[in-house]
Amino acid sequence: FGRLAGDRTSPYFKEAVLSHGALWAARGETTRALRALEAGLESDDSEFLAALRLRLAELHVWRGGAVEARALLKAAPASLERSALEARAAWMQGQMEEAAQLAGPVAAQAPAGAARDTARLVQARVKAAAGQILEADRALLEWVRAEPGAVPLPSVVLALEEFKGLAAEEVNTLFDE
Repeated sequence: FGRLAGDRTSPYFKEAVLSHGALWAARGETTRALRALEAGLESDDSEFLAALRLRLAELHVWRGGAVEARALLKAAPASLERSALEARAAWMQGQMEEAAQLAGPVAAQAPAGAARDTARLVQARVKAAAGQILEADRALLEWVRAEPGAVPLPSVVLALEEFKGLAAEEVNTLFDE
């Protein structure tokens, strides 16, 4: 598999690059995941490159590299996932108004999943940064109550604790249940 994946013309190359990157990311080895994914940047397949740039941007966001993520996202085609990552990167850079503008449509339009979750968390963090802690609390708590099985509860609890949200204990209780 390694030999076939090393051949950039092989049909296994794209699968190997994405799988290898996902494997390292799952192990928490973001530097190795980035290197594994960057091996695919020499591809001529525009669809594959778009997916690859999104994965790379996501890893950079996880590492706190908002500048690197935004540079990669500029080259990615417009999508709800791209907008969610851009919103999170803008929030990380302290650009609250831009983060709110990017997150709003994603939170409203995206189906359940990572893009919508990211957008909703960005919206709550923007509200908290604007001093609207109770509104941020209320939005996250309503989300948890409405979709208890689909909400990334650990991320919500961390967000609430981050901005000293009053609902953190209640969400922790729901998480324990």
